[in-house]
Amino acid sequence: RSLRGSSWVLIDGVITLLLGLMIYMQWPSSSAWAIGTLVGVSMILSGIARVSLSLAVRRVVATPSELPRINKAA
Repeated sequence: RSLRGSSWVLIDGVITLLLGLMIYMQWPSSSAWAIGTLVGVSMILSGIARVSLSLAVRRVVATPSELPRINKAA
């Protein structure tokens, strides 16, 4: 089942992988500030993904009528 904020987690994972490959391949090699910038972009995207996913989970928990009912028959 898909939550509303779950696509941000996928986007975060793909971009983090790409930024990690860029750092591993030492691109751009002429600038020392690039690693800090790439890590900062990754942290911002991770924050957006986590906030959007937590808001989606909060929305699901706040509306228990959408959850499947469990019969407690003895």
